[in-house]
Amino acid sequence: DKHMPEWILQGLAMQGVRLSSVAYTLSPQGQFTYQIEGHLYARD
Repeated sequence: DKHMPEWILQGLAMQGVRLSSVAYTLSPQGQFTYQIEGHLYARD
């Protein structure tokens, strides 16, 4: 996703990433926050 900060998942094999939710928030003061929930699966 072009909106996700790329450094968060940098270097991970994407076939092992299962995201269940991504939330973005912008406060009235201009602070941008995000929350990502999901699972990471290891390869054999």
